[in-house]
Amino acid sequence: LKWSQCSQGLGSGELRWMSAKKPGSELAMLQGRLWHRCAGGARPASTLCRTRCTATLVTDPEDNRLALYSMKSVRRFKEYERQRRHLLAEYPDYNVAVHSSRKVVEKLVDHWQASSDDVVIHSMLASSSLYDQISHFVHRPGVPVLVAEKEMVDEVVGLRHRRENAVFALVSFPRRADPDTLTPPILVLDNVSSSENLGAILRTAAGLGVFSILATPLSFNSVNSRAARASAGNLYKCRYACTADLRHHLTKWRDAGLSIYAADETGDICLDEAAAAGRAGGSWVLVVGAERGGVSGAALDVATTVRIPQMSGDTLNVGHAAAIVLYTLRCTGPEYANRG
Repeated sequence: LKWSQCSQGLGSGELRWMSAKKPGSELAMLQGRLWHRCAGGARPASTLCRTRCTATLVTDPEDNRLALYSMKSVRRFKEYERQRRHLLAEYPDYNVAVHSSRKVVEKLVDHWQASSDDVVIHSMLASSSLYDQISHFVHRPGVPVLVAEKEMVDEVVGLRHRRENAVFALVSFPRRADPDTLTPPILVLDNVSSSENLGAILRTAAGLGVFSILATPLSFNSVNSRAARASAGNLYKCRYACTADLRHHLTKWRDAGLSIYAADETGDICLDEAAAAGRAGGSWVLVVGAERGGVSGAALDVATTVRIPQMSGDTLNVGHAAAIVLYTLRCTGPEYANRG
């Protein structure tokens, strides 16, 4: 191991390396670039020193710090489960996942800086070829950054990634909030299990200012890396609660004066009627159901079902249906009356 320490007026930073392969190798050159930054006073150096970061070059794919980054096909299950159980025990109100791609990880870091209680970043993994471009946002206080050659990153993860997206973050997210702390409008995910659909729905919800999410356990556990990519990182803007008793919470909200709607192809009322209530200033909750089976009986017992008028064709995909209903309810309210 080679240790380097630097000091500037903003504080001190530490760069830690596992032995590079040989002089002139990609890892050795990266080591030189990092040390030059830390000693030279450029902006990246200031960032490194101010945050007391630790950047580590890793050359061994069996390094235990990489165990949780692996997909099932290449996973060392015993070590993976040991570390995962430890994180779940330490952070019982969170899911544990690896989120990936440059855009997603950058938005993750931005959200973590703004609201650190909602997400915990345990470490990051990046390819050495990408490191130069992302060092300005991956280095944060107390977050180890593991750097390896692109080929080894692909080997560890078990999947070839495009060079510009070979960056990963091991996180505890989302956090389970108390359902009683959610404020309307509220979106309820009733056993929606497709991470791609969840991501698309959450992207739409965040874009329309619907940030309160109540999810069944199946949906909550599906808010993962794939959902993060499908949402283009926008799911970090939302606040999540989880419950196995939808009937209880929907009934409580209905009794408090909220309008409870459930998207259903054979709905009691047309979407336009629900929109009229929105124009009158009513607060609402929207339930969207599973890809197969739709909204659960527990939610249907409480909610008013709304249908989307269609000229022809089969029922809409849950992501498309949710987007239409969310837009109609949200953007016909009084706060949107004067917006273009």
